[in-house]
Amino acid sequence: MGQMGQMNQMSQMGQMGQMNQANMYIPQFQQQGGYGIQQQQVLGYGDPFSGGSVSGIPFVEGDDEKIDVSTNTSEGKIDVKSLQFKAHEFLEVKLQAAKNAIDRRKKQQTIPCMASIKAQNIVTENQRVPLDVVFLVDVSGSMMGQKIQLVRETFDFLIDEFGDNDRVSLIQFDHGATRLTPLKRMTAEGKKEALDKTRCLNADGGTDIASAVEMGLRTLKSRKYVNQVTSILLLSDGQDSCEQRVKELLDNSGIADDFTINTFGYGNDHDPKLMGNIAEFKDGVFHYIENLEVVAASFADCVGGLMSVIAKNIRITVRPEISEKLPHVKITKVFMDDRNLKENRGENPRTFTVNYSQMLSATSKDFVFMLQISNPDGEVGTEEEGAMEVINEEEEEAKNSQHDLVPGAADIGDDVMIASAICEFVPLNGEESVSNHSDLTIQCGDGVRAIVWNDEVLVNYFRSRTAEALKTANTMAKDNALEGARKVLKEVLAELEGSSVKSTEMVQQLIRDTNDALRRMQNVTEYRSSGDAYLKSMARNHMMQQSTVSNMCYQNPMQGMMMSKAMNNQNQGFP
Repeated sequence: MGQMGQMNQMSQMGQMGQMNQANMYIPQFQQQGGYGIQQQQVLGYGDPFSGGSVSGIPFVEGDDEKIDVSTNTSEGKIDVKSLQFKAHEFLEVKLQAAKNAIDRRKKQQTIPCMASIKAQNIVTENQRVPLDVVFLVDVSGSMMGQKIQLVRETFDFLIDEFGDNDRVSLIQFDHGATRLTPLKRMTAEGKKEALDKTRCLNADGGTDIASAVEMGLRTLKSRKYVNQVTSILLLSDGQDSCEQRVKELLDNSGIADDFTINTFGYGNDHDPKLMGNIAEFKDGVFHYIENLEVVAASFADCVGGLMSVIAKNIRITVRPEISEKLPHVKITKVFMDDRNLKENRGENPRTFTVNYSQMLSATSKDFVFMLQISNPDGEVGTEEEGAMEVINEEEEEAKNSQHDLVPGAADIGDDVMIASAICEFVPLNGEESVSNHSDLTIQCGDGVRAIVWNDEVLVNYFRSRTAEALKTANTMAKDNALEGARKVLKEVLAELEGSSVKSTEMVQQLIRDTNDALRRMQNVTEYRSSGDAYLKSMARNHMMQQSTVSNMCYQNPMQGMMMSKAMNNQNQGFP
C-alpha cells in the first residue's frame, strides 16, 4: 500500500496487483502465494438464485463521477454550505460529577465524573450532507443461497434511499476483488447501473478480505472529488487471517481525507475478532448479523448514521483542576477503548483526550472518568476507586436521609472547580474547526449535607463498567478461562441489579445484555458459536454508544427511520 500514492495509470498496477481476464484484482502479495491462494477464477457461476453473471470493470485512477454542488432541496440533496447553523451550536460539551458535594476532611475520595458531547437534532431527509460509500461484498462460496439473495434484496432497498449527490462504488470479492462500479452519483441512471450489478451478484470461490480492502482504499485514494462523509462498508461471512495485512494497508494508505470503516459479520461462521478490529481501526461500527433476516435493517441503521453526521474530527480533552482548597486532584481512570484515548503524560496535572471520528445528529457521547481528590492532612476515612459498595451505600444513605444534615456535619462550603474540558470539532457546514468549553464545580467543605446523586452520571458509569466487563470476559473466554469470564459478568450483573438506577431503561438493557452474554457462555460450543461475536460487538457498542440492530438504545431519528423503512419493505416484499 506504500506505493499507492505513485500509481496514476493502469500500466503501473504491477506494483500492487493485476487484473485477470474477468477484471478481478489480484493483489501482489496474493500473486506471490499470500494466504495460500494459488488460482484465479471467473465470477458469475454456481448460485441457484442468480439472475445472471456479473462482470467487473478495470480500475482507472480518478474515474469517480463529479459532484454536483447545486442545491436541490425538493429531493433532499443540498450543498453542505447551505446548512444554516451556527458552528458552536452543533455540539454542546458538559461536565458532571456523580454527586454534588465532597467532604474535604477525607484523606482520599474518588468520584465518577462524566464528559458529555451532545449533538443537536439538525438533520432531516431534506437537509443533510452527501455521502461517498464504498461497498465491499463477500461473494465467496459460503454466501451461496439465501445469504446472497438477501444481500441482493438489501441493495434493492438501499440503493433507492441514496440521493442524487450521494456516490456509491460496488466491489465484490471472493479470492480476489472485482470492481463493479466506480464512485457514481445515485441519480436515476446511477441507481440503475448499481442495481443491474447487485442483482447479478453470485457466490463462488474463497475469501480474501485484504484484497477487497485494498481496492476500497485505492478507490478513496484516487478520488478527484470528495464528499465530506465517507465510509467503507465491508460485509463478510468468512474467515481470513489478514488482520495484520489490513492494518498495514490502512497505515500506509496515504489517504488524507477522513473516512470510517463499518463491518458486518454475517452469520456464526465469520471471524468476529477480525471484523471487529477492522472497524475499530477506522472508528467504525461492527455489526454482528446473527439472524440473516436483519441484514437489510443492519445496513439501513449504518447508512442512516452516515446520513446524519454533522461534525467530524471531534477531540475532547479533560483536565483536573488544582486549587488552594483542593491542591491534590488527578484523573485515575478513563473508561474508553484504547484506540480512542490518548493520555497526555507531559502535562501536569496529567490530562486525557478522547477522539471520535464523527458525530451524529441527535446523539450523545458520554465518557466516564474517575477523579481522585486527596487531602494528606485529612481526618476521615478513604473511598476506594471503583468500589461499587461505596457508591451504593452512599446512594442509599443519601436517599434515606431525605436531604437532612448528616449528624455532626457542618455547612457544605463553597463551589470549587475540580475539572475542565475543551471540545474541538469540525462542523459540516463549511466552517473551520471550532471549540466549546465546560467547567466542573463541586461543593466542598468540612462536613457534608446528604449527598445528592446524579442519575445520568451513574447510569453511564454502569454502562461503561458493563462494556469493560464484556470485553474482559471475552478476552478470558478466548484464553479458555470460561468460568473466570462468567464470574466477571456475574459480578457486574450484581452491581447493576443492586444499583439505585436499576429501573432506568439503559440499566435494564445492560442487565438483559449481560444475561444474554452469560447464556452464550454456558459452554465452549455456545461461546464459539455466537458468544465471541456477541460479546465483541456488545462491548464496543456500549462503550462507544453505537447503534446496531441488536442494540438500538443509541439510535437517532434518521437511523430509526431508515431501519423502519427496511423492515417494512422486507415485510411487504422487496421490489
